[in-house]
Amino acid sequence: MHNTRTPDASRPEAMTYTRTWRAWMTLLGGGNERAAFSAALQDGSAAALLGPWIGFGTAGIRAPRGPGKEHFNQATLSAVALAVVRTLRKPGARVVLGCDARLGGHAAMVACAERLAHAGAHTLWLPKPAPTPFVSFLTRHLSADLGIMVTASHNPAAYNGAKFFDREGAQLDDQPATEASAWLHNTSLEAIAVELVGTSSQESDSGAPVASRTTFNPKGSAQAITDAAFSASADHYVAHIKHTLAAHASSHTRSIAVTPLQGVGGVWLERTLAGESDSLDFVAAEREPDGTFAAVSSPNPEVSSALDPLRQKLTPACQLGLALDPDADRLAVVELQPLTGEVRTFQGNEIGLLLATFASWSPSTALTEASLDGCAEGDRPIVLTTVVSSAGLEAAGARMGFEVLRSGTGFRRVTALKRGLGARAHHVVLSFEEALGFALGPETHDKDGLQAALALLRARAYFQQTLGTNLLGTLRYIDEKAGCWRSTSRSVALHSKPWASDAREVKRRMACAGSAVAALLPGAPEHPVVEPLSVMAHPLAGDCGPGWNMRLGVDGRVALRSSGTEPKLKLYFDRRYPEAEDNAARTAVGDLADKFSAAFLAA
Repeated sequence: MHNTRTPDASRPEAMTYTRTWRAWMTLLGGGNERAAFSAALQDGSAAALLGPWIGFGTAGIRAPRGPGKEHFNQATLSAVALAVVRTLRKPGARVVLGCDARLGGHAAMVACAERLAHAGAHTLWLPKPAPTPFVSFLTRHLSADLGIMVTASHNPAAYNGAKFFDREGAQLDDQPATEASAWLHNTSLEAIAVELVGTSSQESDSGAPVASRTTFNPKGSAQAITDAAFSASADHYVAHIKHTLAAHASSHTRSIAVTPLQGVGGVWLERTLAGESDSLDFVAAEREPDGTFAAVSSPNPEVSSALDPLRQKLTPACQLGLALDPDADRLAVVELQPLTGEVRTFQGNEIGLLLATFASWSPSTALTEASLDGCAEGDRPIVLTTVVSSAGLEAAGARMGFEVLRSGTGFRRVTALKRGLGARAHHVVLSFEEALGFALGPETHDKDGLQAALALLRARAYFQQTLGTNLLGTLRYIDEKAGCWRSTSRSVALHSKPWASDAREVKRRMACAGSAVAALLPGAPEHPVVEPLSVMAHPLAGDCGPGWNMRLGVDGRVALRSSGTEPKLKLYFDRRYPEAEDNAARTAVGDLADKFSAAFLAA
């Protein structure tokens, strides 16, 4: 139970608490979060807000906005950014900062840039909202030591967060994230506030914090990138995207339906796809950035209902639809089938398979199925993906000409595996994760929805020319060669499920659910074995994170891991249906997912 009033300032322990919350108030800056923390001080709930720090997930930090250390606010962003900068061990580090259009993001970015400058860094921040992949590119293009993108990606409107990029534009790997977390845990809020803003815990007669008696001379600098430099850098970024796909012929699609889901990607998509289509038909209400996401059912393109307005734009004259997530690093695809009128929504595994085949069958190398016999195994194109992507990718790669290597989840681990390949990394044609993240070529180190959109257009045109069919027709062509693998996923919210944090209990429930569905699956063992998810990974993959894998015979598997961005478990289902057609196979794997999930919860 919380205290109902603030501590008695005459007591020594209360004075320590007072110094702590005054340091926190200073770091919160102004705005709603400061007001909320002031209210918490009055009702006695402030102590609960100053518990553990916000944690690093699979892509930086992400949390609902609020006044506490586990929320996103100016204090948590600045403190975590300082902790990451310290891992560089480089005085005067150069840092590039950007933000998307989420509420409070710009103010938090500017405050972070100024505070890091006080701590000795030289910071540049973008004057306008921008896509995450642009910040990744700019970090590398400007030879910066660190890039910080203020975004919560596809999370609900109440969230914000930050992604961190190394000097090559790749997400930070596990080591600096672990080191930064440890530093935060072992450093007082007062010391962090002194380093970031130069204030101490001393108080004026009015109770407000005052500047420390120690002189703090800013050793760094903070400035906004000029509008002219911003525009020139955007031109360089779009040119870079087109250069990464220079081996593939330009496409021309008459009309494409598009949506940035009220994120920042709209104008960037227009620039990237210029010359590839006669017109981009935007979902009008979703075209302009809006951090409240009032016009979308969800900012997450993996949520089916979020794509309904895009599907409604498709006609016989406009058969393809593309959706970006709010920070434009992920791509969703829908396609109208002219013979049936069905609108087919493609999963991340399916888009990855199509792009992998396209990138492997490069017109510059003329690699097709007919030429595979003369292609040595070590010379084949490499596709990097994660341990939760479709279990059927290896079978497809064997027939379509690419080798599949798996890392742990999160693009930082995909890139770490690529770096571990050494000279073989130049064979990488695609890196992807099933959650709609794609990066073409060996030099793109993080997912890029804009690059993926251009690649998808060129892939569709290429398949039309070489196979005489569209995306779904190409997928069916691959099915005939490698087997009809279909995938789906389910989520289990962690609220009111105390067992979800017990790895042994989760493993037991997986085993029980596997036995419950085994009788429905020809070839599946009666008691499937549950093993660490890392068994799917390449030997060079390193740490794959916690999770479980369960093989359902040679024709399927179920994988489980904790979400790195939300409080939930994620279950992934893959199954091969040798005699089934696309719709029947998708229905069957959906039924499997429903039955397994029900048994898992009831075990």
